[in-house]
Amino acid sequence: MQSQMPKLSPVAGSECWRLLEDWFYTSLSGVRYCVPKGFITDLDSVPRIPVIYALYKGRVRAGAVLHDYLYRIGHDRKAADKLLVEVGEIVDLVEQEYLDNIYAAVRAFGWTRYEEKQHEQITTLDDAGRGGSDSDKKALAVEAPQNTTPKTLWELPSSAAPYISEIQYAEYLNGIPSGLLGRLLYQESRFRPDIISGDTKSSAGAVGIAQIVPRWHPDVNPTDPYASIRYAGSYLAKLKSQFGDWETALAAYNWGWGNVTNAKQEYGSNWLSHAPTETQNYVSQIWGDIA
Repeated sequence: MQSQMPKLSPVAGSECWRLLEDWFYTSLSGVRYCVPKGFITDLDSVPRIPVIYALYKGRVRAGAVLHDYLYRIGHDRKAADKLLVEVGEIVDLVEQEYLDNIYAAVRAFGWTRYEEKQHEQITTLDDAGRGGSDSDKKALAVEAPQNTTPKTLWELPSSAAPYISEIQYAEYLNGIPSGLLGRLLYQESRFRPDIISGDTKSSAGAVGIAQIVPRWHPDVNPTDPYASIRYAGSYLAKLKSQFGDWETALAAYNWGWGNVTNAKQEYGSNWLSHAPTETQNYVSQIWGDIA
């Protein structure tokens, strides 16, 4: 089934556009991409070369949304460039002659935009603003988190392919070190389809790709992997903000916020040695692969 055009609204006082709802695209290779609601794009993914820009601007809107999003999160540039053309043909219905010129331009000069996008993030000031009028929304350009540079060669398994762009965006949006959320999700579900779907649950009642316990987190559907990834990223970042470091945040994700708080109060800096062996291993295995 052909993807629908993304629903965009102009951001007042800027040349940017805001995505009004999650936009999904399944590539010809079978990978499913999701550009999250609230993503802000200028619809420009190539340098403003006069002739190419005139051909490109306004013709490839769906392709530009996905391309801009993939550049923003640091996705593989060549793969993103190919998707720009693929979406331009399938969704935007752009003629092949234009697409050939666009592809040649992004391959030759797109690296400048790729580097720019990796060092900026355009988003809404807060999630609550997504539901208001355009006059209530502001575009904010902020520096990309400095701790998102990959430090290891650890890679997600091939079964994680449909979720990689969502994971990368959640990491980027929440200032999570590159690879950390993906490694956490691997620890939780191994990206097994039966766990992701909810067919297989943990003994504690945890469900889905992020092993969310519904009674403690009622605001997310744990069998929706994309919503769960976004929720897990936000929750992990919240735990880091509360405890001050990622290792403690990991322990709290596994053992629970209350248990970690009590252990820190009772045992001080030696609290982790008094945590369950499962939690100790959880922290050392995940952080050991990332740090």
